[in-house]
Amino acid sequence: MTQKSLFAPIAARFGFVFIDQYSVLHDGQRPYPGAIEALATLKAREARVVILSNSGRSAAYNARRLADLGIAEDLYDHFVTSGDVAKRALQDGKIGFTVGRGARCMTVSGSSSHDLVDTLGLVSTDDGDAAELLIISGSASLSVRVGRDCVFRGEPASGGMEKAALSARPPKQQVLGVDREDAGWSVSVNCRGPAACPVCGAQSRSRHSFYLRSLQDLPAQGTPVMMRARLTRWRCQNDYCERRIFAERLPELAAPYARRTARMAGIVRLFGHSAGGRASERLMARLGMPVGHTTILRSVKKSARTHGGLASVRVAGIDDWAWKKGMNYGTVIVDLEQRQVVGLLADRSAVSTAEWLKGHPEIEISTQQSEYSNPRGNCGRMARPSGALARSSPRLPANRLRPPR
Repeated sequence: MTQKSLFAPIAARFGFVFIDQYSVLHDGQRPYPGAIEALATLKAREARVVILSNSGRSAAYNARRLADLGIAEDLYDHFVTSGDVAKRALQDGKIGFTVGRGARCMTVSGSSSHDLVDTLGLVSTDDGDAAELLIISGSASLSVRVGRDCVFRGEPASGGMEKAALSARPPKQQVLGVDREDAGWSVSVNCRGPAACPVCGAQSRSRHSFYLRSLQDLPAQGTPVMMRARLTRWRCQNDYCERRIFAERLPELAAPYARRTARMAGIVRLFGHSAGGRASERLMARLGMPVGHTTILRSVKKSARTHGGLASVRVAGIDDWAWKKGMNYGTVIVDLEQRQVVGLLADRSAVSTAEWLKGHPEIEISTQQSEYSNPRGNCGRMARPSGALARSSPRLPANRLRPPR
């Protein structure tokens, strides 16, 4: 049964008809079949049509939105929204107080529009403590702080997960659908636009094939979310490039070969650094982010290896190491506090070691063999002849290269 056949007997009996716009006339993207014809039938029989909406925005805004969907203004007589009713109540003082122009107002909404604030002549603010008025017209986020001791928590209703997925999608991604599975939510996304070759940087629009990546994402209301990304393999159109086919890389979505999104991986590292392995595993499972303790620890160690070289070296150990055993020897320099190799020199001369130490003035202590048995001599004295001398010890500790526990 279409909307036209549904409204036919109504138009014959009633002179006034009140119709809700959403889920009656349209689904938010397109009119329902027969909806426009039904409105035309009502107007042809001289019925007065009033469209209702619980939107916090004005009737003029919603009328423009209906016109974009193909429902013209001459198909109805009036448009009444919750936003207009609230505006008149505030202006007339029917709710116990009157809001003057220029009052500070905080709006909690799923969009950036402040239609009611602009209509009343208020001043928008993001500081909940300074706000004199709070307007809640919907929220796609899980929680919004509106003061020191007040947090608004939005519970998405029907379609809320879809709105959250659309607002949280990464760049160049199109949300295809949101499905409820046994283990949680599944968000299907598709790539959009060309991609650049990782070798030569040339843009390509020639698709080779598609592939799927399953990425664990942040939870929604404590429910796990899995992102199914349909990405593209491209042909490099640069004839001089050594890479003929390359896979689409989206660093803002996930790292190559990763099984979690970039934002989810950051949360895993933070939990691992603060609580350790098994404690983080139990806590993250309770929050809707099931990750094993070995995966958490591996993420922390990988982060330490990636960013470990950025830290300054305070205690350096200097010793020999073999490029080729019994033939060619060089110098290895180890950060004894982080237990990581920070430098490899081609020879064992004191000059090259002193030059390396000059480039790292943050080193306070260096340990090496005795200068009488070491071909480098006292390289610390050569590196800083007039400054603070680095202290030396006869030998390096036995566990200088032992990996951290």
